[in-house]
Amino acid sequence: IRQESQVSRSSFGDLTKHFSNSTLSLGGASIDGKPDSGSTEQIRRLPTLHFQQFQTPLFGRALFALNASYSRLNSTRIANNTPVQRLDFFPNLTLPLSWAPWIRLTVSAGMRETFYDHQTVKSALTTRELVDLRANLAGPTLRRTYTNARTGQTFIHTIESRLAYRYVPKVSQHDIPSFEALNEKRHFLDPLETMPLIDRIQAANYAKLFLVNRIFVRTHEDNVAPRIWEAARLTLSQGFDMRKATDWDGQTPGPLDVELELNTWRRWRLVSVLRLDAATGDLEKSSARMALSLYPGWDIHLEHNYRQHPDVQYLSGGINGAVLKQFRLGYDFRYDGLSKTLREHHLTFSVLSQCWSVDMAFRFRNTEDASLFSDTSFVIQVRLFHL
Repeated sequence: IRQESQVSRSSFGDLTKHFSNSTLSLGGASIDGKPDSGSTEQIRRLPTLHFQQFQTPLFGRALFALNASYSRLNSTRIANNTPVQRLDFFPNLTLPLSWAPWIRLTVSAGMRETFYDHQTVKSALTTRELVDLRANLAGPTLRRTYTNARTGQTFIHTIESRLAYRYVPKVSQHDIPSFEALNEKRHFLDPLETMPLIDRIQAANYAKLFLVNRIFVRTHEDNVAPRIWEAARLTLSQGFDMRKATDWDGQTPGPLDVELELNTWRRWRLVSVLRLDAATGDLEKSSARMALSLYPGWDIHLEHNYRQHPDVQYLSGGINGAVLKQFRLGYDFRYDGLSKTLREHHLTFSVLSQCWSVDMAFRFRNTEDASLFSDTSFVIQVRLFHL
């Protein structure tokens, strides 16, 4: 569904070489907008070169890592369709410290140096330098074991605490050509998350507290090999933006994130994520997915997604399974909770063999201004394995 709703066509390729402690990749991409969808953009990213040196011991405990990349972009949106080149270096050092078995501190510091060259009539070289400091403090883990909770099983409950921090100074970036950007109105950019984007790195003075509850189950039945798995996990985390408190009169506490994962039975699994506004307590977004295995080879899944600003509410689900040995059937649907409309039905039929398969799909989609069967499609896809 996501691919079919795109308004552009993309072609890309990458060649990657793996070394003992690093990787080197060469690639390129071409993106062309679909005029009948209202998009006429053209982007040529050729070539792109990326080198990554993984953490390597240096000076005893210190670990050294390096990310370096080069990219040449030709786009109608940047510098009147003139080529723009970007060269980026990000060396960083990580120092893990352990004062006691119950507390661990990891400090990381790096300097990002980025060069932009967007030639029009004469050379126009733009540079940007910024420091990226991170710290991660892992506290003690509390553990308790319940041996008589259920016959043949032992439950282990652990509580972990962690405090993460990141500092990036405020650096002017208004004159930098934008290769990549995210719409901040649609994406909450957590300063602690390592974004793959190089341009428009926002200033940060941000700390986040994590509290993780885990329940493990260990079986010890007679004549059965022991097994242990994570049956439940509850993660509570909240950030604090000190930059808002010092730069302007803003809201220092960030949103409260709640993540729940249940896997107490082999045949079903539940994953849920909630985000609550710290000031008002309003639910900003939530997503939940449940998967259930009714019978060997047959699965049911149900998913609910909701968020505010922009408002989105969808319910989707389906069932798929094996019929005989070489045939599979599937059905999926998508329901729009805002308009109270069943947006889509999707039927699939697959024929499987040892080295090939044939997939047939029927789709009936209900758009905003059309009836249910006004947008239908039938697709046949042939797959060859091990090529």
